[in-house]
Amino acid sequence: MKNALGLVRVMGEVAGIANDSDTLTDAVGRSLRCLCVSGDWDVGHAYLAARGSGALESGGIWVGGIDSPSFLEFKEASVNQALEPGVGWLGSVLEVGHPVWVVEVDREVGFRRSEAAARAGLVSGLSFPILADAKIVGIIELFSITRRESDPLVTEFLIHIGRILGSVYQREEGRNELNASLRRFKALFGLLPLPAAVASYPEGRYVEVNRRFEEVFGWMREEILGRTEADLCLWSNPEDRDGLLAYVPRAPDFLASEVSLQGRGGRPVVGLVTVTRISWDGAPHVLGMLLDLTERMETERLLEKRREEVEFLIERLLGLQEEERSRLARELHDGIGQTLTALKLKIGALEVAAPDVRVELGREALRILDDALEGARSLSFDLRPAMLDELGLENAVRAYVSRQGAAAGLAVELQVAESLERRSRDVQTACYRILQEAVTNVIRHARATSIRVELAEGPDGVVLGVRDDGVGFCPEHRNGHLGLMIMSERAELVGGTVEVTSSTGSGTTVTARLPGKDVRS
Repeated sequence: MKNALGLVRVMGEVAGIANDSDTLTDAVGRSLRCLCVSGDWDVGHAYLAARGSGALESGGIWVGGIDSPSFLEFKEASVNQALEPGVGWLGSVLEVGHPVWVVEVDREVGFRRSEAAARAGLVSGLSFPILADAKIVGIIELFSITRRESDPLVTEFLIHIGRILGSVYQREEGRNELNASLRRFKALFGLLPLPAAVASYPEGRYVEVNRRFEEVFGWMREEILGRTEADLCLWSNPEDRDGLLAYVPRAPDFLASEVSLQGRGGRPVVGLVTVTRISWDGAPHVLGMLLDLTERMETERLLEKRREEVEFLIERLLGLQEEERSRLARELHDGIGQTLTALKLKIGALEVAAPDVRVELGREALRILDDALEGARSLSFDLRPAMLDELGLENAVRAYVSRQGAAAGLAVELQVAESLERRSRDVQTACYRILQEAVTNVIRHARATSIRVELAEGPDGVVLGVRDDGVGFCPEHRNGHLGLMIMSERAELVGGTVEVTSSTGSGTTVTARLPGKDVRS
């Protein structure tokens, strides 16, 4: 550093070193060598701010030296040196924040290492601060074994060099804070209860995803990072993604939109996505989070389907109710009504008949009365058999199956447990009505020749099975089948289930599992 041009050259070298260095320690070590060589200084040493406390300590950075035990003694004294503002040579640098030149170190008042320096052969010294804004984050000291007079030009240039090195500290601190922020972000990011991801913009290449994202979409983090949304086929309609991202530059910092996505294997994922513009490693990225509405929308879809089924069922039940009333009216009119009319005629004939004819007319009237009673019993049995309440479910099942099988010409195989636990009235009624519906379906639709009915005690209640050898049907065509819907509704009302298995040409099996007690009780 013989002249201004040389000083400018040294400053340029230090600026280049600062620009290339990741840490202050590296920048100071390389700059110190440059200063010693360019300025003919024999020894260079640096104190740097300790992490955490910020106190200045010997950073172990030394350049040059003298091969003698005395110099080792001086180095040890330097390492153990405690720096206090206003105390001694380095304390003056701390206090004023400017370079301090010492022409004769052994005569410097307050220089605690003066004797050790003199024994090591050091004569003159120069120290200057490393400044990060107004904060002193280090001190560099230079020593010569020859007398060096104070040089204001050198002093001025060292102020600028100190600030250049201070910028490395600021950059390092900024990077450390950024890394700390990134670690905090990743920790919070991983704990988010919503699926979240960070992707480059506008390419959409993933750089980070959280665990919930993996769970919802079915991909492992290692499979996602470095790939784009297009690679993973996350969008059901890629045009939706293009439209959303095209709006990002014009949108506020926060953008929300309902989207239709898909997970691994094409599993649908529907929800509300929020997109926020962020900077990641200095490049534009977006942070996306998804409020997963898949289950909710599936539930709404099932509820809507259920509502439609119930509306259809109510409409059909109202129609069946009218049909049943019409049937009862016909039964009463054509059956019991006509029988009673015939009975009335017979009784009328008795009034005018000869005595020898009255006995036969009386017998005929009794036969007609028996037919009327049988018709009334049959009609009552179809509505609700008295024995269901009086003698229990087992006897009612036996009587109904035997009667219907005989009437339809079916071979009947009946297996009913001898001692079923007494069930609630509603459970018995549900079981009986499911049996009626299943047997009616066999008679009307199955074109079967035989029917097998089982009523047994299950682990959680009663189990009813009805199997026929009829034509069966394709399971895909079961939706909308009123009889099956009625059976399922009756079972669900008491907390039970109905399972129907069938195939074309192989008959049908209806299995109802009903609880021991009505769930509504």
